Amino acid sequence: DLVTTAWSIYIDNLTEDEIFAFEEFTKVFYRPSERMLAAGERYERWKSPGSEDKRVDRAVDRVVLGTRTHGELGRRDTPAQYICKLISATLWLCSHARVERKWAEIVLGRWVRQMCLRRASFVCFHKTWSWLSLLDHVGPLPTFVRAEFLSAVCLALPMLSDLRGTLSGGDSASDVSNRGGGVCVGL
Repeated sequence: DLVTTAWSIYIDNLTEDEIFAFEEFTKVFYRPSERMLAAGERYERWKSPGSEDKRVDRAVDRVVLGTRTHGELGRRDTPAQYICKLISATLWLCSHARVERKWAEIVLGRWVRQMCLRRASFVCFHKTWSWLSLLDHVGPLPTFVRAEFLSAVCLALPMLSDLRGTLSGGDSASDVSNRGGGVCVGL
């Protein structure tokens, strides 16, 4: 039964980001899009839990799950002091020879939240996922895991998004391998 299936799945955080010229936006300001209206009708039909108090339709400035998106300023940011506290927690974790799996999962999970603002930054975590899946309860913190966490710290500033940035029409190439010779071309 579709209703029972839909109820058993927790539905949350349906967001839609749209980009408008200012003149166009004034015509639809705070009006829901067709997609959001259709989703709302399905949620209502499925009797999905939700909160109208938290609903935001086509706003210039909004906060969803602690992430603030300001269209006019062209910024997408985590809450104030989030990145500073995350860097501090990462350095604390890296200062230990042995760590609990729980703390490694918490710090890694917070980096994932930050990286959702700039998905290309996920590249800094590769071996850490495998290490974490093998870690029992408490274990040594290998050098390669420290290196990946510290890479995330170094990428913290580029993770901040400027939504007004334009895409380059030019070709690009980069070597991302450890030994050289590996090339990735973007067109």
